[in-house]
Amino acid sequence: VSCGPIAAQLGYARYYFGAFLGHGYGAEAQTGWSAVWSEGVLGILLSPGRGLFVYAPLLVFAAVALYRGDAALPRGVSRWLLLAIVSLLLLMGKWWCWWGGRSSGERMTSDVLPLWGVGIALAYKQLREHPRWMRVFAGCAAYSVLVQTLITFVRPGPLTKQLFVDVLGGAWSAR
Repeated sequence: VSCGPIAAQLGYARYYFGAFLGHGYGAEAQTGWSAVWSEGVLGILLSPGRGLFVYAPLLVFAAVALYRGDAALPRGVSRWLLLAIVSLLLLMGKWWCWWGGRSSGERMTSDVLPLWGVGIALAYKQLREHPRWMRVFAGCAAYSVLVQTLITFVRPGPLTKQLFVDVLGGAWSAR
């Protein structure tokens, strides 16, 4: 049963890319793994121009909740989900273009968005009995949604485009 998706992927690659292990990245996939892990991973999480926790601080709560686990989701399962997120962060952190190129959002980690959603739900469940932390959680949620809405629906002006889309000063620039 588990061989079905693997066979489908191999057939897809063979048909569209000419080889069972083919992909659409060409030589870039062979040479693109040049970033320093510490810079790439920390950049994905904390850089002013592309930081996941800068654009969506709500995900800090999700990571902690996944680490802690819950009666609704056993700690072993939630930690496996967190490990999947960390694995993708490590993989993308090694990519030469860890900052995502001309994408103004954090597209490099969109594959694990459903796992972050589980973490957010767990965080809400864990914090709803703690009013002070719930206010911080709600504030981070509002900020995160606002930033993602702006990225999605507001056309950037020339300076904003230079700073956030083109990352003119680099993904680590505080400007």
